[in-house]
Amino acid sequence: MGHILEREGGWDSVQDWMDVLSGGEKQRLELARILIRRPEFIIFDEPTSAMNTNLSALIVENIFNYLKEHNITGLIITH
Repeated sequence: MGHILEREGGWDSVQDWMDVLSGGEKQRLELARILIRRPEFIIFDEPTSAMNTNLSALIVENIFNYLKEHNITGLIITH
């Protein structure tokens, strides 16, 4: 997601991020937060709905693997 830093003016940029980030960028950022925080459980509601099909399938597969490896209880709602 380094392109966001370049596009928006670097680490110190102050933006209304809800308006600046695309839906897919918001979803990828949320997934990164999970990697950092490692919660005990997590509920995803269509975590990849704003991503293309190939990326979505790859991310969902990796989410399952990550949750299993880190003993995190997860529920993923998707279509």
